[in-house]
Amino acid sequence: MSNSNLVELDISKNLINTAGALMIIDALQGNYSLMKLDVNENPFIDPEGSLVIPNKIADFLERNNYYQHNKLMKDMAALATDPAFI
Repeated sequence: MSNSNLVELDISKNLINTAGALMIIDALQGNYSLMKLDVNENPFIDPEGSLVIPNKIADFLERNNYYQHNKLMKDMAALATDPAFI
């Protein structure tokens, strides 16, 4: 099952550990619609400064923002050549 309507999700303060965060990363690999994911105050965020998991999440969200922007630009370009809108 897939959901392309969800663009923002706040899962802060949910006691998500490293194993759970890795499942989130796995799910993000196939998701191109989520633009913002708030994960603050979860145990997988290392207080010692390791940003491996948060950086991986940020990479997927950046990819999604890039993908959505390009998709929008392609849709706008198609409208510019559509006789119904000219």
